[in-house]
Amino acid sequence: MNQPVTGITILYDSECGMCVRLKEWVLAQPAYLSIEAIPMQSKECHERYPDLEDRIQAGQFLCIDNNGAVYVDAEARILCLWALKKYRSISFTVARTPMRSLLTMLMEKISRNRHAISDLIGLSKQQGSANGKK
Repeated sequence: MNQPVTGITILYDSECGMCVRLKEWVLAQPAYLSIEAIPMQSKECHERYPDLEDRIQAGQFLCIDNNGAVYVDAEARILCLWALKKYRSISFTVARTPMRSLLTMLMEKISRNRHAISDLIGLSKQQGSANGKK
C-alpha cells in the first residue's frame, strides 16, 4: 500500500543552464513536500536509479516520489507544480484541461532544444554544488 506523497526527487540535466536555473527556482519556492534535485549525470543518480538508465540517457525530465513512482515529462512537470504552494492550483488546471496536451507539446520542443536555448539566452551551467535539497 502506497503512503501519501511527502517528497519528490527531480532528476535534471546539469549540463543545461536552463535546467539548472529551473531546478534552483523550484528549490527556492515554498513547498508542501520535501524536494531533492540530483543531476542526471551524477554517480548518485545512476546508483540510486539504475532502472531508469534508458530514460536518463534519453534526457527525459523525470521525478520520483517517495513511494518510488516515476513521473516522466509532462507528468513530472505537473508533479513539480503540485509540490509547490503557489502553484498547486495551477497543476490541477493543467492536468485536467486541454492545456495538458499544449504543455506536453511545448515542453517536448523545449526539452529537445534545451542546450541551444540555454546558450541563446546566456544561461550557463551550474558552477556550485551539483545537487540540492529543500
